[in-house]
Amino acid sequence: EKPSHQQQRLRTSRTLEATFVSAFCHALDCFPFSEDVVAGADDDEDDDDDAEAPAEKETPLSRGVATFLVPTARRLLMRPERRAKTGARDEVLRPPVALSILRLSRKLPRDGREVARQLVVAVCASLRHRDATKRDASRKALARMAAEGASLSLILTELRAALPTGYMLAVRSAAVHSLLEKAQHPLPS
Repeated sequence: EKPSHQQQRLRTSRTLEATFVSAFCHALDCFPFSEDVVAGADDDEDDDDDAEAPAEKETPLSRGVATFLVPTARRLLMRPERRAKTGARDEVLRPPVALSILRLSRKLPRDGREVARQLVVAVCASLRHRDATKRDASRKALARMAAEGASLSLILTELRAALPTGYMLAVRSAAVHSLLEKAQHPLPS
């Protein structure tokens, strides 16, 4: 049976959306955010009086990343979706966006920890999804986040807060198992 014109358009728009999100994540991962680029202009003006100041300074580039790029990426973190049977709206986590935001937040001089905390909260909240395949994707993203440097104590605290009772305890134990498994075998999967 040949798909209708609307089904073809929908398939094409999903493909385009996935391509754009993939390109955005790649741009975040390859963002030229090194110490040389960020602090290069300010190195000549430093005096010995600033020796007690923190090593990481906020620059216009890092401020722009924190105020514009990170919130834009956060809006792409969850993908809106409609259920076919009921037509209800739902939001699904995009794991590559979560990992890209985490990598970018580690490069931020000031608000990186808060961005990472908010990201872990969002991923832990997505583990409450009814669909098991969506939970599996979120669980794998959480394990990769832990492998890439997110604080394990933060992840465990947020898991405890997001999944406190009932069936959520089984989801939480599966997530902790996934974290431990990823720590044991840190190779990319």
